Amino acid sequence: MRLFAALDVPDQIAHPLQSWRARFAPAMARQGWRMLEPHAWHLTLAFYGEVNGRECAALVERLAEDIEEYAAPRLRLEACGVFPSAARPRSFWVGVGDVSHRLEKLARCCRRAGHATLRKRGRREEPFRGHITLARARGKVPCFTPEHYRLPQVPALDWTPERLCLFRSWLRPEGAHYACVEAFALKGEMDV
Repeated sequence: MRLFAALDVPDQIAHPLQSWRARFAPAMARQGWRMLEPHAWHLTLAFYGEVNGRECAALVERLAEDIEEYAAPRLRLEACGVFPSAARPRSFWVGVGDVSHRLEKLARCCRRAGHATLRKRGRREEPFRGHITLARARGKVPCFTPEHYRLPQVPALDWTPERLCLFRSWLRPEGAHYACVEAFALKGEMDV
C-alpha cells in the first residue's frame, strides 16, 4: 500500500478556500487543469511509498511514540504557485506558512519515523515546502502566471490542526483517492 503522513484540511479552511478557487477554476479547467475535490486536500509531511503490512504496523507504532513530543503547529494560508516550475506546471498549490515554527519539525519527525522503520533508500528528499495541492495538470498546460488566470489574493486564513493522519493512497485514472489509516492527536498550545 502507498502511504504518506499528512495534516488534513478542516472544513473551516476548505470551504473558504474552495470559494476562492471557484473564482478562477473554470479558466484553469479550460487550460487543462483538473481540480481536486476538497475532501482530497491535505498537507503532506512525509511520503513513504509502497509499504507492506508489517512495515505499516511498525510505522504506526513509531509515529505514535514520536508525535507525542510535538505540539500542533499554527498554520496560515499564503501565496499560491505551481510545481515543478512556471514553465512546466504540473501541480497548482496554495502555500501553508507556519506561524508557530513547528511545522518543519513535525515534518522531520514524520520523515525520521519512515527512515527508522522502513529503511528505504531512494532518491534524495526535497526540502519540505508546506502546501495544499488544489489542481493537477491533465497534460501539457501553458506556462503559469497568476495574471493569466486573474488569481485573487489567497484568503488570510489560519488554523491549528488537531490530528496527523497516516494516509493510504490509490492511484486511479480519475485521480488519486485517499483514506486515513491511522490518526494521531496533536497536542494543543495548552497541552505543551
